[in-house]
Amino acid sequence: MPGAVVRLNGQYGLLSEDLDFRGKVQMDAKLSEATRGFKSVFLRIVDPFFRKDGKTVLPIKISGDLDQPSFGLDL
Repeated sequence: MPGAVVRLNGQYGLLSEDLDFRGKVQMDAKLSEATRGFKSVFLRIVDPFFRKDGKTVLPIKISGDLDQPSFGLDL
């Protein structure tokens, strides 16, 4: 069964509620297999850059505050 693993390190401010996490998402599927339509065609081009040992590995970050978190790639 395909799956994903998320590993994060970082800090959460108890009083300020600020988020600062960085980590990686590791997926069995290729990026192009995780979406459909035009996006999947484009992602076939970048699939090899994110594959390692048969897995897709994406560096991610979560920042901002608890009310308005920001999620993105950590490139």
